[in-house]
Amino acid sequence: MVDYREALEIILGLSFETQTETVPLLSAAGRYLSSSVQAPFDLPRFDNSAMDGFAMRAADCTSASPDRPVRLSVCGESAAGTPFQGRCSVGSAIRISTGAQVPADLDAVVPVEKVIDEGDAVAVSTPPVPGRHIRRRGEDVPRDEPLFGTGTRLHSATLSFLAMYNIPELPVFVPPRIGILTSGDEIKAHGEPLRETDVVGVNIYYLEQELRAFGCEPRVFGIASDKPESFRELLTEALEWSK
Repeated sequence: MVDYREALEIILGLSFETQTETVPLLSAAGRYLSSSVQAPFDLPRFDNSAMDGFAMRAADCTSASPDRPVRLSVCGESAAGTPFQGRCSVGSAIRISTGAQVPADLDAVVPVEKVIDEGDAVAVSTPPVPGRHIRRRGEDVPRDEPLFGTGTRLHSATLSFLAMYNIPELPVFVPPRIGILTSGDEIKAHGEPLRETDVVGVNIYYLEQELRAFGCEPRVFGIASDKPESFRELLTEALEWSK
């Protein structure tokens, strides 16, 4: 009789040919990556505001104080999905919403609750800090950063993250086919009539469910009798199918 550890070493020592395929991202749940995936672009893709407020040059407001606020003219607006297209001159600012693009020539965002909105102008009473409330391009994930490595199990969280990059398909391993069979004159399939000395072959159903949850493609080939030819027939069928 081969014990468990010896049997495990024999199985792990066997060489299996691993096949790969490419599948749509939205159909890849439960599969395993066959190669690593890198970020195709920066995340965020552009400098954007972390707050609703006003984008401006910090240098324009270095003298701002509650007693002597600095007033900047409002020359436009940058909204999420609709960036500001103009250019801000010195002494001006733009309205900006959370997630909206910050123009390259502006280096600070002041939240709306920290200013006095006068319509065509904004009063700033505290010097803004350069870079404050701005999420820089690539600060979360830079382009070409490894996202997930070979062998990663794909589930709702990983697939949702990859979907942010609009990746259409993924390289995955083909699920291994595993045939399941057992033998014994006393073992019966679930649902069959049982004699007093019979038992249900629950192990084959347990293995099927566990292998399926692990990402394999299992198939139950049934229960052979104690006759060698019966077991040989099932085993031959299982080996042929699982190639």
